[in-house]
Amino acid sequence: MQLGKPGFIDAEKFYPEFKSYLKEDSFNALHKLLTITATDILNGNLKTFSSGELIKPILASAAIPGVFAPVKIKNSYYVDGGTLNNFPIESLKPGCNIIIGSYANWVDAITIKELKHSHHVVERALKLRALKDDYSKFKGCDLMILPKALSKFGTFDKKYLNTIFNIGYNATKEALSKSDLITIEHSLKS
Repeated sequence: MQLGKPGFIDAEKFYPEFKSYLKEDSFNALHKLLTITATDILNGNLKTFSSGELIKPILASAAIPGVFAPVKIKNSYYVDGGTLNNFPIESLKPGCNIIIGSYANWVDAITIKELKHSHHVVERALKLRALKDDYSKFKGCDLMILPKALSKFGTFDKKYLNTIFNIGYNATKEALSKSDLITIEHSLKS
């Protein structure tokens, strides 16, 4: 934890962990096109990364403001791209034949008893705002994975990680089984 810093956790401390899994810290080393968005917290712009160093944009894209300190990339500082655009399919449209969307922030109706602490109210308000902005973009996806059962979990519910993973995994399998995308992808390769 950092006191007197712009976040409780220094996201850049995770750099060595990512480096241990990635042979090269470069988008160019990937075999697929990857775009990552992060918010330039100093200039208020959304930045899309798809070339150059890889790990810092990954860290920045997950740096939830207030929880993680902004990540320095070149001459600016970046936080979670969801700050400005939580479901950025716009940057994918020009270069993708198929867009698969996955949305883990669904919100269901709740009771007041479920808002036990101020951070629950803040998290719910942020998720409501994001869903309002993102919902209209779902139709731009060829396949949408929407595990609504995740609405019962908070962003930082670490003790339920296996349950959360299984919900997402099963929702993905179900969505793929109902889709004809595997046939479409095969025809695109031919």
